[in-house]
Amino acid sequence: MTASIIETTDYTLGKGKVIFQAETTFTGKYRDLGNASAFEITVETENLDHYSSRAGTATKDKDIVTKVTAKGTLTLDDVNVNNIKNWFFGTTITETVQALDAAVVSNLTASKGKWVEIGKYNITTIVVKDVTDATTYVLGTDYEVDLSAGLLRVLEGSVIVEDAVLHLTYAVPALNHYSIDGLGASSVKGHIFFVGNPPTGRKQDLKGYVSMKPTGNYALVGEDWQTMQFELEFIEHAQYSGIVDVIDRGQVAE
Repeated sequence: MTASIIETTDYTLGKGKVIFQAETTFTGKYRDLGNASAFEITVETENLDHYSSRAGTATKDKDIVTKVTAKGTLTLDDVNVNNIKNWFFGTTITETVQALDAAVVSNLTASKGKWVEIGKYNITTIVVKDVTDATTYVLGTDYEVDLSAGLLRVLEGSVIVEDAVLHLTYAVPALNHYSIDGLGASSVKGHIFFVGNPPTGRKQDLKGYVSMKPTGNYALVGEDWQTMQFELEFIEHAQYSGIVDVIDRGQVAE
């Protein structure tokens, strides 16, 4: 008996990048979604069965597939503003430019034990005085600050009274920050393209038009890398010959 020949070079370890074009009109210009730690496709079918009644026990003599659905799950750990926008069903990203300023002057109304927004981010130095500039308050005794988030809290034991007007002088760097209108959209749709890059095995690509929705939990606090998980459902589109187009580019050269 002749032993079967196993083509071990076809054993594939799936790796690759996922790119996406959000517009419904195909342009072929994709945004890289960043590192995808998992991307899986599932094909589901529904059958209509027919059973013969010509004998005492009904036996199936025909079945046809009445419905085919291609779905997927995508997990991203590249937490950029565009991926966040898609996960939170946002419609727009608003960019705010913070200019470099070594001597910003502003007033803030004190509230004991409560954090109050200063209005700038990544503050580097700050001096807090009363509204007349006669008294300079002490950090750690009268107040505390979160310089990165731009927050100030008057401490309970401070000499600062409730609703006192504080005079702030501080420095900020130049930076851009972004606001996303979460839950402003009802769906995210577009063209998805998986470009296979396995270390061994078959180089496989996958293309299609999908409806994309968030699933699972977005861990703002946790002990592991933050991830975003999406459920995908492939939708028929004129750009593709099938509901899902799969391309095999051959074996990885070894």
